[in-house]
Amino acid sequence: MGRPVLLLQFVEDETTPQLIEYVIQALKDVKLEVKKESPNIISLSLSQEELEVEAEEEEMMKLMKSEELMEAFTVENRLLFVGAADDDEKKLFSYSEISFLTWSRMDKVYAEDSFVKVLEANSKLLGKRVKMKQFQHIEGEVIRHVLQDFDMLEILDVHSPSSARKVLGESMRAIWSPPLTVIRDYYGEEVAYYFSFVSFYLQQLAYSPALASVILYFVRIYRKDTIDTCTITPLFGVGMFIWAVTFLGRWRQQENRLAYQWGTFEQHPFSHKVQLRPDFEGELRVSPVTGKMVKYYPQSRRYFTYAFGFVVSMMLLSVAFFVMILSLNLQGYVHPKHDPFRWTSEEQHPFHYPFLSAMSEKGALFDVDTYFSLIPVVLHVIVIMTLNMIYRSVAEWLTELENHETEANHENSLIFKRFFFEACDAYFALFYLAFYERDITKLRGELVSVFLIDTFRRLGVECILPLVTQRLTNGPDEAAAKLKKKTDEVHPDNDNSDIIAQFKKDEYEIFDDYLEMVIQFGYITLFASAYPMGSFIAIFANMIEFRSDLFKLGKLCKKPRVLRTCHIGSWRLLISCIIWLSALTNCLIFGFTSQQMMEFLPGLFIIGSDGDQHFAEGKGKIVVMLVFTFERIMIITGVVIALAISAVPDDVKVKIERQSYLKEQEARKLQQELKDMKENKSTQNGRNTRA
Repeated sequence: MGRPVLLLQFVEDETTPQLIEYVIQALKDVKLEVKKESPNIISLSLSQEELEVEAEEEEMMKLMKSEELMEAFTVENRLLFVGAADDDEKKLFSYSEISFLTWSRMDKVYAEDSFVKVLEANSKLLGKRVKMKQFQHIEGEVIRHVLQDFDMLEILDVHSPSSARKVLGESMRAIWSPPLTVIRDYYGEEVAYYFSFVSFYLQQLAYSPALASVILYFVRIYRKDTIDTCTITPLFGVGMFIWAVTFLGRWRQQENRLAYQWGTFEQHPFSHKVQLRPDFEGELRVSPVTGKMVKYYPQSRRYFTYAFGFVVSMMLLSVAFFVMILSLNLQGYVHPKHDPFRWTSEEQHPFHYPFLSAMSEKGALFDVDTYFSLIPVVLHVIVIMTLNMIYRSVAEWLTELENHETEANHENSLIFKRFFFEACDAYFALFYLAFYERDITKLRGELVSVFLIDTFRRLGVECILPLVTQRLTNGPDEAAAKLKKKTDEVHPDNDNSDIIAQFKKDEYEIFDDYLEMVIQFGYITLFASAYPMGSFIAIFANMIEFRSDLFKLGKLCKKPRVLRTCHIGSWRLLISCIIWLSALTNCLIFGFTSQQMMEFLPGLFIIGSDGDQHFAEGKGKIVVMLVFTFERIMIITGVVIALAISAVPDDVKVKIERQSYLKEQEARKLQQELKDMKENKSTQNGRNTRA
């Protein structure tokens, strides 16, 4: 048996040796190679022959040697595929493909009546009360789903130290882009798509927005303009919107290019090979597709849980909004004196707390002219992190209540909840300063503070803190293991401590990494007219980000399960929403938050005694009409650009058309051979008759 691919850990207090032995035998029956690493941990792998059989059953797309086209793998034609050779068969499948095929074979172990009896005996021996009725009448339930549903089993993809080091080493040496092929071959398509997105985003930022923001910065210094009075900055906001629309269209092309290259292009969301959730519950009924008994849960029952989840989320968001108001008071951003024309003695500022705002005055604790003024920002970030951690558990609970059938639907619902909450947390203060206080100087100051602090926060919380914690927790165990190896107390071939120790590592959450990138994307697009340099700073933040993420993946976290996919999922939709919203936000900043519009159309505004701009008499409606006209023009321009960019790039189209042509030619050739055989047979029969 080769190096383990998967580890199965049975929960000691929930399983008996009889149940473990039954599962081991069931796994062996489907030709999985099983090794017992400890009394409650077993490892799985597949032989090369069985990997090829499984790849054919899963219709895995592999690259052909001759035409360099992707075709579904078959054992009969194995030598036609890249990596297949009699002398080196191990190159045929990557590490991630081996993991995927092993998972696939494991999911072909189904529950039978004998398994139900073993489970019942297991629960009686342990004195557990378990409802077994939901499994007694379901034919073909996947055994691992049952065990995971009862919290009896944990499954882990095993890290390969040499492969993880290779990925990390090549990534640290890379400048702009991590080694995507190496990452895909080890971690699989889902993880590789994240790093592909970061790499593409980083390169696209460097080509235009970052360069333009630097030029704009020096032009503004030369002209002695402020962000409030610069006439070029609004054009940067328009350009940023056009760039963002183009970026998303080109990224979609890149998605499809990678999908073809990685053999997932033909995956369809309505494929019969969907990943079912072990925790899904429902009533038994006959499937109209397969004719077998399956679980069914009507969509109408989820409407109540959707409404309940919305109410709970709004309640927690109100807490986040209140904390934000307190933070802005401590920073001195909320005070009636900033806009005396608006906040008079008759109309008081609804969000002003004199006791807190007084702390930001000259000589006070959080004097705005000292570094102590950053303390409220740091405290705000800490509170936001705490609220996000609380809502994470709440969102998972709410999504469980919705009882989704597939992993994809469950994941999408969870993504939308958490993104909505955490995006609101991140943008609350910025939207408040931009469109309620209408103060671009404060908006810019908050953007700079949050942007920089968040960058350092991510590095510290995701890498430095977990690394220190892991060293302190596992230090004695690692030292003992090294001592054992030095003194030969454990034979190297039998030492599985490093493999089993992987269960102690944290789970990798790809959601957190995507969230950081999308929130950052929002900073530099939604508020482009207020903080143009954000796109330039984002380059350096992202160069650190992809390295720290790969370090976290290889050193601090469990290896994530390999999931084959053809896109980044719901994140593309969320990015699209941010882009279209940015047309509105930048137009509002142009017309209402700053004096940028007044620089172009001075006749529509006046400067009051407070030094701030106000609408000229009778001109307010004209300003509103112009702002929303500009916004509509930007939206129409964006739609035209989006429609002009094809989702599938030309090079992929050519390969697909070539593939279709070869299949047609092969079908015609086969049809002609059958026709010739019939004619030959007919001729032969005629000769025999005459004879």
